Amino acid sequence: MTQNTLTKWFNEQEFDFPAEKLETLNRAIALTENVSADLICKHNHISSNHLLKLIKVLSNLQADEEVLSAAMLFHVLRSGNELNEYQRQQFSAQVLFILDEIYKVSQLDWMNDIQALKKNGESLRRLLFAMIKDVR
Repeated sequence: MTQNTLTKWFNEQEFDFPAEKLETLNRAIALTENVSADLICKHNHISSNHLLKLIKVLSNLQADEEVLSAAMLFHVLRSGNELNEYQRQQFSAQVLFILDEIYKVSQLDWMNDIQALKKNGESLRRLLFAMIKDVR
């Protein structure tokens, strides 16, 4: 994803979020685009548009700003970066909870093996239900 692609897409949308919620999204976008720019500089390539596609899907599903922010922050973690304490303080406890739960699921060894996933499908279902505190 080229730098500012995500910002451009968000600016073209007509989200109906209050100002403080939009500010949360803007912080997540800025952090995500900084990481993407660093990856482009370090590896001399442009990362895929996977994140933008994911954000579009979540937006079409009418995800709220907490889910969208957590998805963008997960991209930061997936890129091998960590959020420092200052960065974590810029987001609500709910955004950080969603982010931490997504990260836990992503660390399951069998999540990338289709055969193991089929075998452990019931375990995954139970895990997801245990993690859900609210249904969005």
